[in-house]
Amino acid sequence: MGNLKNRAEALLGGLPTPAGWGAEVLLEKEESRALSWAEGKPKECLRGTTVRATVRALGRGRQGVASGVDTTPRGVRRLWERAVTAARAMPADGARVLPQPSPTSYTPDPEDRTLFQAPSRDHWAALGRIENDLRRRDARVRKALRLTFEETRGERAVVNSRGIAVADAGTEVSFGAEVLGESRGDSESVWGGASARSWAGLRLDPVIDDLLERLGAALGGRPLTSGRWPVVFAPRVGVEFLALLAQAVSAEAVQRGRSYVNRSMGKSVAAPLVTVVDDGRRPGGLATAGWDDEGHPTQRTPVIVDGRLRAFLHSTETACRGRTVSTGNATRAGGTPTPGPTNFHMEAGALPRADLLELAGRAFWVWDVIGMHTADPASGDFSVGAAGAWLEGGRVRRGVRGVTLAGNLKDVLGGVVAVADDLAWLGSFGAPTFLVKGLTLGGS
Repeated sequence: MGNLKNRAEALLGGLPTPAGWGAEVLLEKEESRALSWAEGKPKECLRGTTVRATVRALGRGRQGVASGVDTTPRGVRRLWERAVTAARAMPADGARVLPQPSPTSYTPDPEDRTLFQAPSRDHWAALGRIENDLRRRDARVRKALRLTFEETRGERAVVNSRGIAVADAGTEVSFGAEVLGESRGDSESVWGGASARSWAGLRLDPVIDDLLERLGAALGGRPLTSGRWPVVFAPRVGVEFLALLAQAVSAEAVQRGRSYVNRSMGKSVAAPLVTVVDDGRRPGGLATAGWDDEGHPTQRTPVIVDGRLRAFLHSTETACRGRTVSTGNATRAGGTPTPGPTNFHMEAGALPRADLLELAGRAFWVWDVIGMHTADPASGDFSVGAAGAWLEGGRVRRGVRGVTLAGNLKDVLGGVVAVADDLAWLGSFGAPTFLVKGLTLGGS
């Protein structure tokens, strides 16, 4: 990590920066291995290492960015020349500035030193045992269409001409599964997965249990009668709606008028039971880091507190434009920094899930949605395909599929009447099970 920061500082020092201009160098290194198992046998093993440099030039309110894989001094100087050329062609904007160093104290999560140590054959053997376990526990499991293990170690260093020089590193492992089931001439597939910062923290049993429960309900599932019904959101679905909310609370979306909450600061945007937090320093979080992608310290930002909107997510540029301070949410993928979520989640309630399901009465328990990419953060509107189970008295009565769930994110968050204590994570988004009093379902 120190070597990457030293290298970034040396590259920054070698840039021919014009008078009055600022420069920034971001170096990223990632090592990964992905193994897959399909239809009863090992499928593939992919391993690689990538190193990428991103250079940003700022001068008199103009900004340019260039990114590439040539991280030699000569390659980075070429990126700098491209960035300067791009900046000179841009209109001036006084909000475009480099961040200054900010004092902070940060203790990183420990890295998993066991990554890349186990032979591939050991991982394949484990995946094979998982398929056998699935088929042993439920005879309706036809086969595992795909099982995967992935492990990644990443490093990052950010330095700029205003004195920022920071670096961090982290590890991540994940398991994914897609399973095909058959029963009485009907066939369905379900998928699921889990991620953690270490192999020791990766929990497979809940994934397997969830897959089998959803597969059993999906086989023979049928639509509901169209109407307005109470809806229980499983965590795996709740996180997809939180991802839509995260787009809406980006300060960039708000400042451009592309958010349905752009005039709602301090107002009620959800039920009083709802608190949503973005926490860049959550222990064990997949997006946990000491600094964002432009070197500003990360933080815990309460976005919605007891139903009221309290904060937007800011980068340095949006904070400058909004006359506030960055929340440490700058993200980038080879381009200019924009605000994005870190560990974004709805906080858990105190109600056990079983009690929430009983409270729901006759309700649709939604386990999967299709088409959330079509939802609009500017309006909050969505219309998605959905599948799950029909509940009565807290118990699953039958599977449900082939229905449409439609409405507005305001209806979802504003209609929450119960929140369970089972906060679960899918990537860097987290949600507990929660109950919404009524949403429109299109079925038979």
